[in-house]
Amino acid sequence: EFDRVRDPKQLEAALVGVRDRFGPPDDGVRRLAQLFYLKYRLGALGLAGVQRVGDHLLLKLRDLKTLEKALKSLDGVDLRVITPRRAHWMLPQPDCSPEQALDYLYESAVACRLPRQRGQSAARPRRS
Repeated sequence: EFDRVRDPKQLEAALVGVRDRFGPPDDGVRRLAQLFYLKYRLGALGLAGVQRVGDHLLLKLRDLKTLEKALKSLDGVDLRVITPRRAHWMLPQPDCSPEQALDYLYESAVACRLPRQRGQSAARPRRS
């Protein structure tokens, strides 16, 4: 079920399904669900991969412009572009635990606005 999660509501619904079948999910199951969501969401944001390295997240970029547009809606993001295919996303708390880093990445990904896909137009108001 987790591999079909595309938004936080679907993630919560999947966790309800786990609870119904197996009892309350522990933190490990919740984190696994978050990772499945992040795999989809970060790909949609233009990333090919993420790895924590010390005080930052090392990003493998597929589409830098898409990522930059998506991050505009977030305050305080420190993105340092190294090459067109690599960037460092500085963690707000450099000494945070792996769980805190995952929570930060999850919350940031949820808060990002996905750029419109090519060919999509903004909804226009109807004329009366």
